[in-house]
Amino acid sequence: MPLWCNQDYIDRIVTRFKLEYSRRYPNSIPVDYKIGLSSDVDEILKTPHVAESLAVSIPALGYYTFHIVPANKLWRIASAQMAASTGTYKFSTLYVVDPVTSTRGTIFAASTPAPGILATFPSLYRIDGGWAIQAECNDWTLIGNAVMRLFYYEEDAIKR
Repeated sequence: MPLWCNQDYIDRIVTRFKLEYSRRYPNSIPVDYKIGLSSDVDEILKTPHVAESLAVSIPALGYYTFHIVPANKLWRIASAQMAASTGTYKFSTLYVVDPVTSTRGTIFAASTPAPGILATFPSLYRIDGGWAIQAECNDWTLIGNAVMRLFYYEEDAIKR
């Protein structure tokens, strides 16, 4: 049995979804009274985290690993922040590193090297289990330590 709606709502629905009026009821559109709920199960299973790496010693120029995604997990990174806790050095680029090939992929490049980098991503950046997150130090004068803070969602990886 159909449920009849107010004409204002019908007009808005007709316009939005490009519906056509029924020939049987020219002034109304029948709307089924059953409502099917839907949900994105993947979204429900994501667990938000804020994590800070252990302090990593920066003794020279080079690439430094700050986080490694656990096996059988998947991270979707929303933002990453580098911070110098001691020493004098600057970072320019954040990378993800494939554990099999050791290939680096740039996920953020600063326009100017800086002691700290804040990278936010317009959409969540997916990183698979085993992959590392690195930063490149390209300006160094005094040994020190750095940390990387991440805001990310973690979920169980599904084998493909």
